[in-house]
Amino acid sequence: MYRLSFAWISMLIILFSIVSSPLVRAEDPDTPGAEQAYTFNTDADSYASRYSEYRLISWGETINVGTDNIKNAKADVAPQIIAESQGVELGGENGWIELEVEVPYTGRYAANISYYNLPGSTSSIEFSLSVDGKLPYKELENLALPRIWRDMTDENGEAIQQDSRGNDRLADTEEINRWNSIWIWDSQGMYEEPYSLYLTGGKHILRLTSVHDKFLFGGITLGAPPEAESYEEYSARHSEKQDMARETQVWQAEKYLEKNATQIYSASDRTDAATEPNDPTCKRINVIGGANWKYADEEISWEIEVSESGFYELAFRYRQNVNQGITSYRALLIDGELPFEEAQSLAFEYSLNWTVKSAGGEIPYRFYLEAGRHVLTLRVAPGAFSEILREARKVILDMTQIYRSIIMITGVEPDIYRDYSLEKQIPGLKNGLEDI
Repeated sequence: MYRLSFAWISMLIILFSIVSSPLVRAEDPDTPGAEQAYTFNTDADSYASRYSEYRLISWGETINVGTDNIKNAKADVAPQIIAESQGVELGGENGWIELEVEVPYTGRYAANISYYNLPGSTSSIEFSLSVDGKLPYKELENLALPRIWRDMTDENGEAIQQDSRGNDRLADTEEINRWNSIWIWDSQGMYEEPYSLYLTGGKHILRLTSVHDKFLFGGITLGAPPEAESYEEYSARHSEKQDMARETQVWQAEKYLEKNATQIYSASDRTDAATEPNDPTCKRINVIGGANWKYADEEISWEIEVSESGFYELAFRYRQNVNQGITSYRALLIDGELPFEEAQSLAFEYSLNWTVKSAGGEIPYRFYLEAGRHVLTLRVAPGAFSEILREARKVILDMTQIYRSIIMITGVEPDIYRDYSLEKQIPGLKNGLEDI
């Protein structure tokens, strides 16, 4: 499975990438002089071909599908209790399970899966999801469940160690095995909401098949994904809360809490003396991210603590000098939740130099935090580029289809002295090229 690249760099460093669905013009064959339209079939079995239609369908009500709904499996699946929750192992001999679902009425449903990441490889867990023996679209053939990682610490709780010369060295990472719950998303960042399943009222069979590595399956929730309120609604809901907190704190990005991809790692940057920590002679680990934090839904989390309740502004010191001229986007979550809709795509503009930017820009957003500890997460997001990605991907696939149509007639080395009359041999070729 290939993944498109979303890049950036940091003390909190950031990036982005590309992919897409073009327009196919339909000519009326009965109109005099009308040319036949070229038939594109590059997205015939993809989610892109259903996306516009699905968006017009109402969300169905919430349906909880647990291990009690298992009706069939490749092998015996005895429930296991781990971390006070029940699950069944999927993978290896237990290659697949089938769940019976009673859908009350027709609608579209997003899927949220509960899973426990068992020890395995360093890559994500992969599985497929089919409905009534068929794949609704090809993207469901290879879905990813991320593993959670953190830096190993010494007896003093410090992750960053030093060598004999006083230079910082990267700590080893270890997997955090725990129950997780995620919505099934597109791994290439072409959609700003989870995948949808169109289900008619009545009984259906969902089959989960292990593709790579074992995991414990805890259940699936079908229904509408959570919808965040606007910043205006968020501010109004907290209007009676205490005003701005009186304290200012700085947290170092390289001292993160956890991440969901092993390729994200801390690094040393000596291009700016203001980057902390720093040393005139020794290397210091002082940034995280960069070109290794770039794929859709990759996350880094930090634990912060505030001593008083109130509204806080969040500012990030970053550098995005990887994708020239392109703005990178990150979703900001607090304690695992999106505080308001606008936090779904915070923009980090291209910059050769280190920059300090408040979330919200010139008029910073104010985040209400209760006194105590909180987890702040930044997730790679496509932002304003999601529709452009879908269009670009579709154009590339359609160009490839037309190219193949042409070389079937001309071969890969056309005779320059021959007129192949391609517009006659390939129906709708002219219109197809115009559409692209």
